[in-house]
Amino acid sequence: MKRILALTILSLSFLFAQAQQSKTPVFSKVTATWCPNCGSWGWDFMEEMKEMYNDGQEAVILGVHFSGNLQNPTAQWFSDNLKSLGQPVFFVNNEDLNATRNNWSSKIPEIQAKFEEISNEQPGQLLSFASAYINEDNEIVANVTKSSSAFGSDEYYLGVYVFENNVEENQSPIGLSSHPNVLRDVISDNFWGDLAQEGSSDITTEYKMILDSNWDANNVGLVAILWKKVDNDYIIDNSAVIYNIGLLSSGFELIDEDLVDIKSFSNQIEISIDANEDYIVSLINPLGQLVDKQTFNRNTIINTSSLVTGIYTVHISQGNQIISKQLFVNN
Repeated sequence: MKRILALTILSLSFLFAQAQQSKTPVFSKVTATWCPNCGSWGWDFMEEMKEMYNDGQEAVILGVHFSGNLQNPTAQWFSDNLKSLGQPVFFVNNEDLNATRNNWSSKIPEIQAKFEEISNEQPGQLLSFASAYINEDNEIVANVTKSSSAFGSDEYYLGVYVFENNVEENQSPIGLSSHPNVLRDVISDNFWGDLAQEGSSDITTEYKMILDSNWDANNVGLVAILWKKVDNDYIIDNSAVIYNIGLLSSGFELIDEDLVDIKSFSNQIEISIDANEDYIVSLINPLGQLVDKQTFNRNTIINTSSLVTGIYTVHISQGNQIISKQLFVNN
């Protein structure tokens, strides 16, 4: 069977049409694995926000480990740039929320109001991921599209950051835990990224870096952040995010397409394969998030009644074979 690189690269035209027409804020938790408060009320706060906003549509949720077992230079710079003092400290963009053990739950309506306020502002540039995947050379490859802009005298920088979700690591005082959206690195020689180009037309730029062998490719995501430089500080202006880029990439052999029938209906996807084997099917949303996964033999149905309208990707695998197909879910 012919060897191929079965990449699911979401089309630029679709994703940029879906790009936010307003700003997307970044919610950051500055944290450390040795910090008891980070693993008690700080953990509960982060889990609550992750549950509410981890689809990336209204806000980006990011774990910034300035110290401890998950510390790295990019996270240290990110924390310093936010002017974080102590831990855990929670931010919306560069604003310290002054959250504490006693008031964090009451902060949630305040955060929702801030998100709405930010989303109504005009960004310096609109951002979207035209594509993001891991290639045969184990490189992270991302193409980021920025809208036309008129920065005037302001100076903007664009950084593309790598994060890893569900990182298994100890956390005081709760022990081994699954850490969400851990900031890992930046695809640039500068922590703040590179000078954002100003122009009258859309610009798509490619970013590449080698995937760290210690990271789980299927849990790796990317966040693009547009920074506005004010004196020596970098202020978050806008962002875009894509999750689980390892699920959008594969070096497997291709399953015979003639054996596979995939149909999308109003509230379900029907899949049938003319082969008596056990297969794994994964459904990936437009942000690269895994929304359904199951094992089946010959036939299965995926319920899509609760999914938002958009282009989804069906991955089917068996052993070292895979096939991917994009389809439209209309709800």
